[in-house]
Amino acid sequence: MHHAQECINLKFNINQVNIDSINNCILTGPITTELDKCLKNDAINYLYSALISYAEAIKGIQGGFFSWSTVKLYYCAFYALRSILSLDGCCIFYVGTKGYSIKVRQGEHPVKAKGTTHKLVMSLFKKYNASSPFVTQEIDMEEPFEWLMSQREQANYKNGRFSEPGKPAIFNKASVGLQILIKEYILDTQHTYCFDSDHAMLALPLEIIKNAIDKLSTNTDYKFSQSDVKFLKGLLRISGNPVVEFQGLIDGLK
Repeated sequence: MHHAQECINLKFNINQVNIDSINNCILTGPITTELDKCLKNDAINYLYSALISYAEAIKGIQGGFFSWSTVKLYYCAFYALRSILSLDGCCIFYVGTKGYSIKVRQGEHPVKAKGTTHKLVMSLFKKYNASSPFVTQEIDMEEPFEWLMSQREQANYKNGRFSEPGKPAIFNKASVGLQILIKEYILDTQHTYCFDSDHAMLALPLEIIKNAIDKLSTNTDYKFSQSDVKFLKGLLRISGNPVVEFQGLIDGLK
């Protein structure tokens, strides 16, 4: 279970609270402090999942499996977004099957969520990061998160069968060489690629990961364990060779 969810369950006595009165719960000072710590632990766990998802997607692309790689890249972005939200002090929790969010500040009350967890994560990110380029920019006249979701739904639901052995147009640039591309995406500081539909499927999730890593490393002292770092650094290999720049991202979190 997510650390923040466990904290909410305990402090709000979720199992004993009438669901109609959950909005009356309030964050006190001590609960706020504890919940903030739980969210930071969750943030590093979400980031861990995002990095694994990215590495798995690249492995799939190398094997010519583009459909599941599309899904994994979407989930990579989702986990990285949720990591950023947690670092921003935005908690998502559930009472039964009903979702809520609460800003981790003394005196705040839960707000009932609308839609799925994925829609909620996206809407909350836009709410608390309105000036972020992930919100203000577009990909083919779509909001970046909506564009990613559209690619995932196309691969996962709308197509009658997986595209293999065909390669979707969103991965055409992979022929340039994944090692070259990933290096360029990681070193890019101008958002050159992540809003370009020729690159976005690979570049946007990685750019969100970079944002989460920067926020985690500059705003907290939370780190990956040595065993986690070792595992993550060994995941992403292209033609048997490590991606040095990807390893560098992970080294910044040990």
